[in-house]
Amino acid sequence: MISTNLRHGCSKRRKMVIIMNDPYISFYLRTHRIHIYIETLRAIGCPERVCFMINNDGDQLILSPYTKRDLLSHRVPRGVYHGTDEFEVSSFRLCEIIATLHNLDPNKSYKVLGNTMHKYHMIRFDLKRAVEIGTDSTFRF
Repeated sequence: MISTNLRHGCSKRRKMVIIMNDPYISFYLRTHRIHIYIETLRAIGCPERVCFMINNDGDQLILSPYTKRDLLSHRVPRGVYHGTDEFEVSSFRLCEIIATLHNLDPNKSYKVLGNTMHKYHMIRFDLKRAVEIGTDSTFRF
């Protein structure tokens, strides 16, 4: 059973939502912005703050809840969970690293599907599987 409050907040019955809505993020490399979708945030428990971690190879990006307010964290706008706001992070350096390591066109945008690691409340994105937005191979959402 799915809660009727899914559009306006985080449901306590998240498991069914995760199955129906895969988490993903988009990289808008030209503007150095990373768009994090509501399904992605719900999959890790509707956090107030998040943190990106990238492995040494640069192949995997982890998104996880973060409790501290510091240089590593990004605050999720309150309106995101109510459908009145979006969540985008501006990061010239992270976008530059990802574009360089994966030979991505810095003037294009890409989507990456994530795998939820429920036990750790994290989502792992395989950056090698980035798909250009606007091509025939783009995800159909």
